[in-house]
Formats: sequence, structure tokens, C-alpha cells
Amino acid sequence: MLININTDTLLESKITAHQFLIAWYLSQAKYTDLEIYLKQTFSSERVHVDLNWLWKQGFLMELTSDPAMIPRDYQITQKFKLLISSKEDFFDELYKEYPVKVIRTNGDVDYLRADRNTARRIYALLTKGDKQVHDHIIKCLQFEVKKRYANNSLNYMKRLNKWLSSREWESYEDEVGDSSSAAKRNEGEIRYGTGLG
Repeated sequence: MLININTDTLLESKITAHQFLIAWYLSQAKYTDLEIYLKQTFSSERVHVDLNWLWKQGFLMELTSDPAMIPRDYQITQKFKLLISSKEDFFDELYKEYPVKVIRTNGDVDYLRADRNTARRIYALLTKGDKQVHDHIIKCLQFEVKKRYANNSLNYMKRLNKWLSSREWESYEDEVGDSSSAAKRNEGEIRYGTGLG
């Protein structure tokens, strides 16, 4: 089974990948799989600590007040459901982010968001309803557009269908990761110096 976990989501939510998986198994009502996972990771003994943390973060609610609670005694909250899915159609957000038109090198205007229905179907297959995959693609798209504006190469942007079919965002994944790390380092350096004075 493949489960995508966005590390940015973990950092923003203040939970570990292990805690995310516990909540995910609960959200899918896969109690037997959760028990197997906990045994294989040798974390059955301390699952109550993780459940308590998820409860404090607002991702779980208790179904009983029994002090010897087990994972089945918890239910996922809407807050966690929003981490793994969205009521808004993912494609609509991508469509809003994608450039509308460009002027090609020959001077022709090219509309990049043509054939919306085909693009929607391709995007649904790519994301499979996974919000974290969607968020990653959006972040890479925003980076690409910003970079193309900066170096005046937006006229080489592919049409949305081609961009999705060729998985173009993957070309920018490493750069997005590097820029996020650099921004966090710079933010840390600024905070480090602000206490002096």
C-alpha cells in the first residue's frame, strides 16, 4: 500500500509521520492493518501517547471516557479529514493557478488552459483525490511560473494538458525543495539575530 505524506503538512500540523499513519488508518477504519502496523513498528506499547497527542492537536475525538482506550475508541475529526482531502475540487484550484495565455516567440497568442475537461480527467488520475499530491503539484507550478516570469521564459510554458501528461512539475521538485530549505535557513538566521540588541 502506498500512502503519500507531505512533510510540510506534518510540520504545519505538529505531528510525526507515524502519528499521521495512525490517524490515516483510523480514518479508513482499517483497524486490523493498524494493529499489524503498530506491531511491526514495535509501537503498540506506546500508542496511547500518540493517540493522546493527536487528540490534543484536534485530529481525534474520544468515543468513550474509558482510561484504557484503544485506537478503536477514537474517531477522526473534520480537521484531519481536511488534511487528506478537500471539499473543493483540486482541479479548479490548479486551473486558477495556471497561466491563461502566453505570447509565443513567433508573436502568436496561445491559450494554455484549453480543453478543460480532458485536463480535469488527467488531473483526477494523477492526484487520485490525494490532497498532499495536489498541494505538491501546486507548489511546483507556482515555483515554475515565478521562475519563468523572472527569466522571461513564460512563452515556453506548455498547455495545461501537455504539462499534466508530461508530469512537468517533476522538473521543479528539487528546486522547490532547495528553495524551501533555503527560506527556512534564512528565516532561522533572521530570528537568531533579532534577539540581540
